[in-house]
Amino acid sequence: MEDVSSRIVEKAIGLGCQDAVADVIANRSYQIRFAQNEAVISNRWRESTASVFFVYDKRVLASDIKDLSRVDEAVERLVKIAKSSQQNPDYAGIADGPFRYARVRPDPKVLSLDEGGKYVEAAIGGATDQGAKECAGSFWKYEDEHFLATSNGVEAHDHRASLYLSIRALLSLDRAVTGSPARRGSPSSIRRRPGGRRAGLPPWLGRRSPGRPVATRSCSIRSFSAL
Repeated sequence: MEDVSSRIVEKAIGLGCQDAVADVIANRSYQIRFAQNEAVISNRWRESTASVFFVYDKRVLASDIKDLSRVDEAVERLVKIAKSSQQNPDYAGIADGPFRYARVRPDPKVLSLDEGGKYVEAAIGGATDQGAKECAGSFWKYEDEHFLATSNGVEAHDHRASLYLSIRALLSLDRAVTGSPARRGSPSSIRRRPGGRRAGLPPWLGRRSPGRPVATRSCSIRSFSAL
């Protein structure tokens, strides 16, 4: 993917741009969604896209390229759009590279995790052991790589990986509590919150009523991000 980001930058400069930035992102993530104490759907994502930033005679354009198999055609089209845009007289350029970045890899255990069913089972088991009748929620593994290149000599690689688990436990048809374990390896427990949907939870979990805590099982979540 490094060659794709460099190729985008070289193509844009060749077409007359003064500045060009390309960030190619390779996304490899999956989700397990569960309801009524069992998994109901599993999704996997394998996609590569590019975010680009071009400047032609102080005409600034930022966009995404979804199909990397047609990079040259996409760059030509975007530079043409930039040429017809209004100038930004306040534009002052991009930073000069190269830069040095710390090299820290994500946790290998997170990278190698290919199936999260045991974590879903542990979360459901922890809730039902404490009196929950039904559980619903989702488990996510996020992984993406960024390959950055600029026309001012910056080249960088960023590899990120993390796990995320959210659960909604029902004591009865009209009482529920929602918990969401924290990331970066800190344990947490499911706890009572005021009514309404908690920020960051999937919309399909909906609203919930106040209730007493129904599960205390902890789950460690590892997350690392470094250039």
